[in-house]
Amino acid sequence: MNNNYKCESLGKVKKLAYIVTLDNMLKSYDNLEQQDEDAVAKSGSSVSILTDAIIVKLTNLVNSERTLTCRNVLIANYDTMTNPQYWLGHKLFADLPKADSDALQKKIRQMVDLMAELAMKIFQLGENHSEAFFKKLMKSYEASQHTPYEIWKSRQLRLTMKKYKQYQAELTADILNLGIMDHDEDATDEERAAVRLDLLTQEMRHGKKLSDNFIDAAAKLRRYSYWEGNKFMIDYPLAKQYLYRIFDKLSNDLRIALYYYNVQMNQIHEDMDKLNQEAPTASANISPATTQEAKIRNFFNRQDDRTQQAWLREAMMTLMAATDRTGKTIFWQKQHWMGVYLVLRDRLGMRCPQKGFADYAQKITPQNCQENLKISQTTMTNFSKIILEDKPYFEMKHNPFEEVCNRLWDIIIQQDLTKF
Repeated sequence: MNNNYKCESLGKVKKLAYIVTLDNMLKSYDNLEQQDEDAVAKSGSSVSILTDAIIVKLTNLVNSERTLTCRNVLIANYDTMTNPQYWLGHKLFADLPKADSDALQKKIRQMVDLMAELAMKIFQLGENHSEAFFKKLMKSYEASQHTPYEIWKSRQLRLTMKKYKQYQAELTADILNLGIMDHDEDATDEERAAVRLDLLTQEMRHGKKLSDNFIDAAAKLRRYSYWEGNKFMIDYPLAKQYLYRIFDKLSNDLRIALYYYNVQMNQIHEDMDKLNQEAPTASANISPATTQEAKIRNFFNRQDDRTQQAWLREAMMTLMAATDRTGKTIFWQKQHWMGVYLVLRDRLGMRCPQKGFADYAQKITPQNCQENLKISQTTMTNFSKIILEDKPYFEMKHNPFEEVCNRLWDIIIQQDLTKF
């Protein structure tokens, strides 16, 4: 340990190096043999001076408006270094005179509190900050002239939706195998049970290798994803905030893999959309329903939010008043909003994540809706446990909300869109 650590040298310690330096100083002292009082005092003084400097730097970061620069604190082992006992268990605190030891312990606790406060500030950053960070990140990588997906595509004799879905599934499995979700909170038993590995592997080549913790990783990814027809979509506002928090823990290889995953998924989705657009002219046997659906979807998506919501609000008013052949009301419980979500997602192509659907549903709820039928923030909680097939609702073998979906779509088809 360098007992001659001086104040003027602290100016050269930048960003997180000062915390790492303090850590190394205390560890070095632990390895020293018994020290005389003078050596102990000098070591205590050096640690105290460095801790003061850390407190000043952390205080400036906490108060800084340049929040993007504050993320440097996450380079450290946050979980370890915000535990006071990690620091106070070092030998130096036992060797120092009690008064000096108590004073230094107080500084260490202040430092740990500031680290925790700074980390919370980072974790609470809004979507705009994480978005700005990732825009800067994307510019730091340049995709090669042809991505692996483009090379794969050039080798295919015939491109079908099934093949696109296969590449999409395997690409997602690859990024999970690399450990992109390792730093998220552990999956619950309910989240693990919602992962339909049998359906996922159906989309992949036989023998595709998956990591030992693949189900856990897939369960975590479901928190940040949703389906839009055949397209597996990432809820980027949520996902970017997660990645922003743990980015410094990712290896450079994984960062590059993350970048190429994003690029290739965009390419796949563009090709899926092209295939869907080409479908009506590919055969003379296109059903009128398919053409009608495309017209309704295109018309709907050209409208502003107010018009879309007015249109859907009237459709919901009709749906809530509708009855089946026996006279029983079709929409009679809150869970039926899951069926509404399926129609908007699979027929109208709405890009609304499950977690945010409750807020949107409130905007299309009729004013005279009964209280027991109004959606709540918990209504969609068990969606993945009830809807077990990752495919459009009209392709599902078992859709528990089939009657609600079919009736709502019939209502939408019959609506006069032009009056809105």
